[in-house]
Amino acid sequence: MPSRSAVPGVLIIVKVGLGGTYFGYQRSTFAPAPASTDRAGAAARVGRTATRLRELDEVVTDALRVLNDRTRGPFVGVRDVVGAAVTLTPAVPYIAGQPFVPEQPFVPEQPFVPEQPEVPFQPAVPATAARKVSTAQVNTSAPAFSPAVPSWNGASGATPTITGTYSGADDDVWTFEVTNVPILGLFNYQVTVTDSAANTVAVKTFTPATADTQTVAIAEGLSLTLSAGSLVLGDTFTVDVWTTTEFQPDRPFNGTGSSRPLFDVGTTISNGSFQLNGETISVSVTDTLDDVLARINGSAAGVTATFDPVSDRVELEAALPGAAGQITFAGDTSGLLAALKLTGAVLTPGTDAIAEVPYQPFVPEQPFVPEQPFVPEQPYVPEQPFVPEQPEILEQLAEPGDFDQVLADIDAFDGIASGSIFLNGIEIAFDIDEDTIPELLNRINASGAGVIAVFTEENPTLRIVPQNRAARLDLRDPDGLLAAFGVEAGTFYASNPRGGFSPRATASISSAVRELAEVLAEELTETDGYSSPALSGFRSGYTKIATDMTEDGFQSLMERLGIATALSRPTPIPSDRSDVLRRAVAAELPDQIVELLEGSFTKPRDGMFERLQALFQSSARSLDLEQTRLLGSL
Repeated sequence: MPSRSAVPGVLIIVKVGLGGTYFGYQRSTFAPAPASTDRAGAAARVGRTATRLRELDEVVTDALRVLNDRTRGPFVGVRDVVGAAVTLTPAVPYIAGQPFVPEQPFVPEQPFVPEQPEVPFQPAVPATAARKVSTAQVNTSAPAFSPAVPSWNGASGATPTITGTYSGADDDVWTFEVTNVPILGLFNYQVTVTDSAANTVAVKTFTPATADTQTVAIAEGLSLTLSAGSLVLGDTFTVDVWTTTEFQPDRPFNGTGSSRPLFDVGTTISNGSFQLNGETISVSVTDTLDDVLARINGSAAGVTATFDPVSDRVELEAALPGAAGQITFAGDTSGLLAALKLTGAVLTPGTDAIAEVPYQPFVPEQPFVPEQPFVPEQPYVPEQPFVPEQPEILEQLAEPGDFDQVLADIDAFDGIASGSIFLNGIEIAFDIDEDTIPELLNRINASGAGVIAVFTEENPTLRIVPQNRAARLDLRDPDGLLAAFGVEAGTFYASNPRGGFSPRATASISSAVRELAEVLAEELTETDGYSSPALSGFRSGYTKIATDMTEDGFQSLMERLGIATALSRPTPIPSDRSDVLRRAVAAELPDQIVELLEGSFTKPRDGMFERLQALFQSSARSLDLEQTRLLGSL
């Protein structure tokens, strides 16, 4: 039967799996730890768990050392060459200076006492009416013409197109007429352009090559393009041209030439109507805007409508001021509301009047109040816990750690002179006064020597990983740099033709896996009622690692080894067979076990044991800090 903890939001599960004890957990909901938690007992438990995690770190480190021992390798091929740990001085963070803080006594909670301000005279504020205004100018077009693609009134087949920007000085209507056509293949087409007063604007000719599109300039910035096709003598079409850009509210909607109301180009008004506050306002193509505005003002819609020629916008205002005023449109079948830019207009609500508040100097009778000392306004002050005396903290300047220093400034490389190392015959030069460890690693990995060099600030041990396990690995160290990293120079060959683990390696791996499961099951089953934040963080970290391993395809192997996975639970078997089964799996699947626990050479530090090392170390530090906090609050 799985045991349950009292930890909020966590259910701890301990089972016996194929490889022995199995540990896992899942999210749940439990009551928080009671206020009467024994802090001394909780501190002892947190400290004990930190110690066990450090012990696990050592066990996992020993197992990894066995996996990396080329003389006991689990598969045929050249093993990684691993040096000794290099002692690095960590970076020192900047700490600002803090003044001495003396002991502060307990201060009980004090309620906020607000200041009572004087209420000044407030004049009356009149009501305002709701308003709607066109979202843009009614006419936003530049001087223009229309239509751009007119139609002949006869059987001419060449389609005309007008282009350009009208630069004339007058609003007008131009007529285009076919005044000459070829006879028996002789002569050209001729198009004559006249204004509304029958004055000739331009006479243009087009070749009879009717298979081609032809363009000619007419006048006042406009051009005529004819598509392929024929023209019929006497056919005509008209084009309106104008210079005025201000909308004309006194011109009919269907006006042309100098009678155009000058809506935006392409705007069309139809006979129809629209609803304004539920009232029907009719629209005719022969109406002017002034006609429609007068119709609105005379209706029962309760709205006053005007046109502002300065802003070129229509303004509507509710006849009665106040917050209840409304201006709503609906059912426009004429297109006028869109032409006037009113379809998207937003209502500015009206406001109700605010009555005057006179100044009141009268103070009613007050009961007898004994003399009180002056008490200034006090802000709300929450309860303050007892704060012990804090010593002065001197300013500490930030300093970079050894990992980012040049090699000459790191103690481990004292006595080393600039020189070279040779990896598989490739020379890699180094400058002790210029190169940092990351720069040296980048140079090795980009050298083409067929190796990957790994060294991190968290795990300061140089690992040289051969990319071709079947070829020999040759390391030469004439200037002692590899020796300073604890790496032995020499030639390393593919080993272990048996293809499986040695008995000693099998025993070490089995022991590490067994102790991992047992310690996790024992230490993470909380029974003392205290919910540890550091342990919760450790659980989340373990779940992430187990989930990643499962998603990478190691679920079946993890279940065989009795390691908790994120997706399934192993089938229990008798505990006396656990070592036999683990050794059998080690003999059958050595490469998979190495990739699971140590990671592949293409993904250094990506194995489960190496990731657990970092988790054990960080969680142990968090538990130390939590224990210090618990002991300090006693």
